[in-house]
Amino acid sequence: MRRAASALLLAVFVGAPGAAIAQLYRWTDETGAVHLADDLNQVPEAYRRRAEQIRTGGERARTEAPPGAEARRALAPHERWRGRTLADWQADLRDSAPRTRAMALAAVAFFGAAGVPGMVEALRDPDALVRVSAARALGQVGPDAAGAVLALSAALRDGDPRVRFDAAVALGRVGLAAAAAAPALARALGDAAGEVRVGAAMGLGGIGPGGREAVPALVQALRDGNAVLRMSAASALGGIGQDARAAVPALRAALGDNNTSVRTSAASALGNIGSAAREAIPELRRLAESDRASDFDTPVRDGALRQKEGVLRQELRVAAREALRQIEGR
Repeated sequence: MRRAASALLLAVFVGAPGAAIAQLYRWTDETGAVHLADDLNQVPEAYRRRAEQIRTGGERARTEAPPGAEARRALAPHERWRGRTLADWQADLRDSAPRTRAMALAAVAFFGAAGVPGMVEALRDPDALVRVSAARALGQVGPDAAGAVLALSAALRDGDPRVRFDAAVALGRVGLAAAAAAPALARALGDAAGEVRVGAAMGLGGIGPGGREAVPALVQALRDGNAVLRMSAASALGGIGQDARAAVPALRAALGDNNTSVRTSAASALGNIGSAAREAIPELRRLAESDRASDFDTPVRDGALRQKEGVLRQELRVAAREALRQIEGR
């Protein structure tokens, strides 16, 4: 089995007050290696159309999907997707060709909870591509896939890191109903594959307050050498909210991280924890008011990268100001 390699970089976008949303692009090369990057332009042109946009909290969307596509209602079994009913697509799950089975799973996901049993069975398929497709399909179903939590938790031990990553992300998409998977996701934070560790943090972020048992493991992840994992861990702690108050000292330390995006996620997390994070007010106030280059990633480079770093700096200031407002109750 090929070990998936990762090129883990990161971008943070402030999508709502107090919420830092990290966007990553994921693609698989011809050797089966998995890569993550922070900018679609960093994805080789040959793989760009197939790249997937992934956000913390387990949210993922195909880059070519139309706006709002994932929010559509589930189809009833008798309705048709691309001219075929659920039973028609389920018949393809028994096809001898792995590619056909994988494509069928993507279609079955549009039928929501009615298709979950077939997806769960496909998590045990002998072909890794099919198992990956099953995990992704369950993630697309979201909260209606609550019945698959045990199977997805088991998939965190799959021999292929691509399956483990997508199982972790899918658990986050299920949300609070996947709280029982928090201990398994906490263990996955120690996975040998970097992208699986990131996926585990994303999954815990999606579960939110239900992931409170994983707070100690997320605190440990804040000290990982992988900046994307540190950012994802901080975001997950923010998703847990007030129940992550034990992480305040570690998040306060993360405000001094050498990666601006990690600092932004830590600031947002402290804001979500609220008044219990008052000890971090001095550092947050300094970041909210500072424009010194030494307070951000260095060196500042030319051209587009310089512009991007300027955006990251501004987002850190905004996140720090919003965190102060939340902590101080203003």
